[in-house]
Amino acid sequence: MNVAANHETYSSIQLVQQYIASYFDNDLYGLESPILSICSRLKGKAGRIRSNLMGKRGNFSARTIITHDPMLTLDEIGIPWSIALDLTYPEYVTPYNIERLKELVEYGPNPPPGKAGAKHIIRDDGERLDLRYADMKHLEPGYKALFTVERHLIDGDIVLSNHEPSLHKMSTMGHRIKVMPHSTFRFNPAVASLYNADFDRDEMNMHVPQSIQSRTEVLELMMASKCVLSPQSDRPVMGIDRDSLLACILITKRDTFITKDVFMNIMMWLEDFDWKVPIPAILKPEPLWTGKQVFNLIIPKVVSIVRYSSWHSESEMGSITPGDTMVRIEKGELLSGTLCKNTLGTSTGSLIYFICKMVGPDAAAKFLSNTQRLANYWLLQNAFSIGIDDTIVDASTMSVINQTTSHAKENVKQLMIDDWGKKLEAEPGQTMESFEKRVCQTLDQARDDAGNSVHRSSSKLNNLKAIVTAGSKGSFINMSKMTACVGQQKVEGKRIPYGFIDRTLPHFTKYDYGPESHGFVENSYVSGLTPQEFFFHAMGGRDELIDTELKLCETRYIQRRLVKAMEDIVVTYDGTVRNSMGDVVQFVYGEPELRLDPGEIVGCVAAQSIGGALNNFRSADVTLGVPRLQEIINVAKRINSPVISVYMKPEVGKTKEKAQSSQCDLQHTTLRSVTQATQVWYDPNPMNTIIEEDADLVKSYYEVHDEGVAVENLSPWLLRIELNREKMVDSNLSVAYIAEKIKDSNLSVAYIDENIEGLYPKLTCISNDENAEKPILLVRHASIVGYDLKADVLNLRDDLINIREDCVPDNIDRVFSMKLQTKLLPEITLRGIPNITKVSIRSTEVQKFDESEGCKLIEEWILDTEGADLRAVLCHEVIVDAKRTTTNNFVEVREVLGIEAARKVLLDELRAAVSFNGYNVDYRHLTVLCDIMTCRGDLMPITRHGINRKDTGPLMRCSFEETVATLLNAARYAETDHVMGVSESIMLGQLAPIGTAMSSSLYLKEDSETVLPSMDLDCLDSKTPLRQDLLMPPGHDPTSSTFIASTSPPAHPDLPISPTYNYVGSYSPSYPTSFTSPSPRYPPFR
Repeated sequence: MNVAANHETYSSIQLVQQYIASYFDNDLYGLESPILSICSRLKGKAGRIRSNLMGKRGNFSARTIITHDPMLTLDEIGIPWSIALDLTYPEYVTPYNIERLKELVEYGPNPPPGKAGAKHIIRDDGERLDLRYADMKHLEPGYKALFTVERHLIDGDIVLSNHEPSLHKMSTMGHRIKVMPHSTFRFNPAVASLYNADFDRDEMNMHVPQSIQSRTEVLELMMASKCVLSPQSDRPVMGIDRDSLLACILITKRDTFITKDVFMNIMMWLEDFDWKVPIPAILKPEPLWTGKQVFNLIIPKVVSIVRYSSWHSESEMGSITPGDTMVRIEKGELLSGTLCKNTLGTSTGSLIYFICKMVGPDAAAKFLSNTQRLANYWLLQNAFSIGIDDTIVDASTMSVINQTTSHAKENVKQLMIDDWGKKLEAEPGQTMESFEKRVCQTLDQARDDAGNSVHRSSSKLNNLKAIVTAGSKGSFINMSKMTACVGQQKVEGKRIPYGFIDRTLPHFTKYDYGPESHGFVENSYVSGLTPQEFFFHAMGGRDELIDTELKLCETRYIQRRLVKAMEDIVVTYDGTVRNSMGDVVQFVYGEPELRLDPGEIVGCVAAQSIGGALNNFRSADVTLGVPRLQEIINVAKRINSPVISVYMKPEVGKTKEKAQSSQCDLQHTTLRSVTQATQVWYDPNPMNTIIEEDADLVKSYYEVHDEGVAVENLSPWLLRIELNREKMVDSNLSVAYIAEKIKDSNLSVAYIDENIEGLYPKLTCISNDENAEKPILLVRHASIVGYDLKADVLNLRDDLINIREDCVPDNIDRVFSMKLQTKLLPEITLRGIPNITKVSIRSTEVQKFDESEGCKLIEEWILDTEGADLRAVLCHEVIVDAKRTTTNNFVEVREVLGIEAARKVLLDELRAAVSFNGYNVDYRHLTVLCDIMTCRGDLMPITRHGINRKDTGPLMRCSFEETVATLLNAARYAETDHVMGVSESIMLGQLAPIGTAMSSSLYLKEDSETVLPSMDLDCLDSKTPLRQDLLMPPGHDPTSSTFIASTSPPAHPDLPISPTYNYVGSYSPSYPTSFTSPSPRYPPFR
């Protein structure tokens, strides 16, 4: 009975333990739909932390589909009446708006069509009245007593617009409301690119600020008109594009003239027109204005620039070019040139860029709005369309296209012949891909040449050429694919690989490396594709689609990691850049002359700028773009393409011959790399070989040499090696040198049989003369069968001798000789550094200073290695210049040269990875990331192993990854979170200590009478002035000039001073010499 009772008790205990364990973590194998446990509800993107605490729902918001409206200004948003009559804004009643609010209250929540009303009124005593049920005659006596009116949205109200995903700062911007009919949000097309939105049923969110403070912040910091320049690279992110850009190039042509009625109508579309009509360019027989005069009305008068159109040729010289390609603007007057994407686009140095820098972002936004209005009105008067005839070329041009593609095919065949003959020189880091890379370059060049032929032969009346030239849509590559040749199709950045048995499709023969069998589409879209070409084209399109989606997931995860690692990096009041724990990341952000407001979240902006650049990368090259950035931020110890750029001493690098000699000292050369052929012979008599070709060599050798090993103790098996003389010469090797290397090698028999340990047979090597027709090596080893433990026959290690005679097989000599042939001897290092597989040489020009001739450019030879071993390379002190030699493996630099050198290499690699192909990220953003990764003295990866190991609170760590483990560890060790970061503040609904929330006021009740002796603290409207002498530092003369401080000085001399408070009085002429700064921290920021 007791046994049964104990068994039941034990089963009950086990059941209770199972219930408790499943309550916390119920992810058990075999359950079809388990109940979500506490762990499951906390972790993941849809968990409580990320979904409910980090991301919250908000009131006073709306969401609907977006459409475009170019007649709206840049900072306007058109909203439907249904949304405007549902959302409200609380407006305080003042003597200036009481009559207007009175009318809105009278309309109530259901105003007449075209009018706005109000929903609620809040009296000064806090009573809230719902206007749906309030009696208007009871409200009449109390109009002036109203405190707040929650009215409907009207034109001019400020709102925030957002389009997810919010990848950068401009994903949320402020706009002014324009209430319009229909049911969609309306935006200016120039703003859509900032939201990464198009008009194919995309939806956006709108949020209505509910206080004067939030409305003011939106007006001053977040309006769309203030976001013309990107913080990523300080270039415009808004520009004229699509049909508006096409209209601009048509308007500003030399032969464009505008009649009086059209010109007057255009002026009516302009904002803030001053009613001053310019003098027409032509007076008789009728007044005509040029298109350039239209732009003179909207360009600010202080702007003067000189630019060139995109089709400008270097042969066009002078201030007045034949093709009107020189855009000259003098004090707001467009004197010459045709406006195109170079001038009106988003490039640095465009007209929009200069307007924003010289006048301001509001003026740039106004210019963009006016340009779109006049361009759209112009297109209404002058229609433009594209037809199929714009894609058809004449017979002579088609003949040139056919010749171009045929010539490219011949070049590819020649590359195949050179590759088979091993005449192609591999590029650094691209040993296996060199042939495919050159083939793709040849075929891509053929496509571009064919497109250029089409472009040259097309007339100026070709509308397809017009939109491509203007930059409004498409490119010359698209034009080439439509009219000339589609070109090479690629999968994963390479030509179409073999998918069947050594062929791409059943239509081709085996081992066909020609262009047609690997995805080259010779036809154009107009002429039509063959079935094989259509299949390859579908493969390329599918791969591009998949690659885009995969890269998108990778880039967004990278950006999330960057944001989490850098979200709390802000500029403080002393000018330093610190994290939420107060640790200094940078002493000065950027340059000392760069002034930033305290509270600027430079870390989050840097993370968004770096992550935003990744969206433009579609490169399959492992040394650029997303794959390389992943290696960098993961602090990978083994990278895909390690390279060392070896700078040599001046006396070595000035000539190519000496540089090539040094190349052989670094490149790893094995016996395999210089071997032509090998054979294993059974030759029982070492002194009388059965190989007739080598009989004289063996005879002469034994007449002169004495190996110290008795001939009868040599193995009957002979390894014959034939060397490649050309490779030996390239590696600067001799036959005698290789023979000595073979003799000195210690090769263990244990490699063959584990039962034989500590046995290293001696090797004999016979080599012929250097001038022989074929360099030959004859290698024998001491016989292992029936061995005699004599030092003259075998090398024995006393500490490892573990040999039993019955363990030695009879065929071990033959097996050992075979292993010498296939594995052991080919791995013997002859020269170089083992980790460096290849060294290439290149020339460059460097500046040198000469006392007689001054600075001049001289040619210098540099070595580039495949593989990296920086420590071994720097040991070649005779040839290597250690001060300039560098590598792309910053982890190795950290181990060899230290953290500062690693930071410099890390910065260079980041700039190379994210700033290429026309895209640029300001280096200040990269320095913030570099300093975060290196500021603790070691390399911190931007992963869970780095971010969650920082000295941050548990709430911040659990919001990134390892949610459950982080919370359990925090509970186990009783961690305290002081809520000093961004993520923690968001979780708890507090203002994060960044931006305007960084400053705070300190009020001490016990000292109120001392600080404010005559001020009634209960009366907030008191006009009593503060005592100026109590707001000055000790020793300050009130009659002198104003004391300058980075923050408010202490309220009383006896009060404790904030540890982050810094005086900058040492820079003021009134600052007393006896006063010292009370701050223990760093010098103030000026």
